[in-house]
Amino acid sequence: MQYLHQDKTEKIIQAYFKVYNTLGYGFLERVYENALLIELRRMGFECKSQYPIQVFYESFVVGDYFADINLTYSDIAREYLLREGLPADRIIKTGSPMFEVLNHYLPAIKSSDVLERLGF
Repeated sequence: MQYLHQDKTEKIIQAYFKVYNTLGYGFLERVYENALLIELRRMGFECKSQYPIQVFYESFVVGDYFADINLTYSDIAREYLLREGLPADRIIKTGSPMFEVLNHYLPAIKSSDVLERLGF
């Protein structure tokens, strides 16, 4: 499967799976966020946690938002960051690793009987 910015997207996916495989499930989101930041930084990404972003409607500030990790997965997300004044060279659109991985494995997911075995 080919991704936009293939090398960076693969590293992000690797970081995600390393964190998930190491920690497993059941922790609060902040635990995974902190672990993912460690892995992304080890891989050479410059990323910020809980990055404050003001949200504008026309010329009015209508809210404040804190991005868990400042990576963008879509054109819309990139556009929002540009509108907030982040320099274009500091924003990388990677595609959605979760969406692309799930989409890639969708046939296997649909044919799996794991939910039945779990009683769902």
